[in-house]
Amino acid sequence: KKMTLIGIDAASSDRVRLISTHLNKIMAKPAAAEEINGAKAADATTPPQLSAYWTAGIHPHSAHLHETEFPILDDLIRTAMTSKPSTSRLVAIGETGMDFFKSRGSFEQQRDSLVKHLQIAKEFDLPVIIHAREADNELYDVLKQFAPVAGVMHCFSSDAAWMDKYLALGFYISFTNNITYAKSVGIQDACAKCPLDRIVIETDSPFLPPQRIRGQSNEPANTRDTFEQACKLRRIWGDEGKMSEFQQALWRNTHALFRLPME
Repeated sequence: KKMTLIGIDAASSDRVRLISTHLNKIMAKPAAAEEINGAKAADATTPPQLSAYWTAGIHPHSAHLHETEFPILDDLIRTAMTSKPSTSRLVAIGETGMDFFKSRGSFEQQRDSLVKHLQIAKEFDLPVIIHAREADNELYDVLKQFAPVAGVMHCFSSDAAWMDKYLALGFYISFTNNITYAKSVGIQDACAKCPLDRIVIETDSPFLPPQRIRGQSNEPANTRDTFEQACKLRRIWGDEGKMSEFQQALWRNTHALFRLPME
């Protein structure tokens, strides 16, 4: 059983066919305000063979645009959560966060955008998807002000010490195929130590392909690489009983994180 998060702009018929061969749940994430109409359509055009869910947010790389884009996003979220809240497929806010590695936004722009996301997540009691890259100190200072608002540390790229701080705030920790890279020692250590009831996995497709296809485009099917490497790091690879327990925990955690019905 697998679940993924995809960009709504990438959800062409070919891409959906590819994903649906490997997954029985799809989550769609509108990455920018110009995709809002597609996000609204996603709620009404779910393929019958899939259970589709989506999230809404402005990526930190676009935080410099938040003053013009967030009002549009705010309208989308409010429409989804107030028109038919019991049947809305909007399950989280984000991704949002801070990135001092390559974001075009200033610290102030990223902070202000993050705060707006956290405020609306608090208002509608939704989890948040947090992006963090070389920004843990500044990000943590903002997140702790909004506790108990929590969610998931998406594509975790820090170490076990920071993981413990985010866990204490109530976050789940999500690992991607960067755990297959030899130099990702700190991330690998965090994956090995993450509590069984707080860990989830992903691919961050089309980015961060596993080491075996480094340099190529990633896809959701490569979650199997994340799972295999996580098992090896947690020293359970080859133990069918413990691997099954881990797989079931990942399934439960993902449903708990996004408050999805267990099937």
